[in-house]
Amino acid sequence: MKRILAVATSVAIAASFQASTAGPALAGGCVSSKEFSKVKTGMSVKTVAKIFGTNGSVMSKTEGFGSVVVIRQYKACTTFGVVTILFTDNKLDTKSAVF
Repeated sequence: MKRILAVATSVAIAASFQASTAGPALAGGCVSSKEFSKVKTGMSVKTVAKIFGTNGSVMSKTEGFGSVVVIRQYKACTTFGVVTILFTDNKLDTKSAVF
């Protein structure tokens, strides 16, 4: 499980860099730093979407070893900002942002 998490985290970082250089191709609105601070480990995808006001975009989905890991990306409310959330089994596991 640690290996899956390490790989997924690396993918999240790479996806954050790619999106920040590729421009605004994400669905929906943007995420503020205040909204970002409200989301906590263990929250569901649905709860995070409600707080953010957007579903974001699925950047990666991996299934294996009895778990599903999904990386979702959201536009931050800044010119080049991006928010990346890693969900394991539909629960927030890791979050990162560049504002």
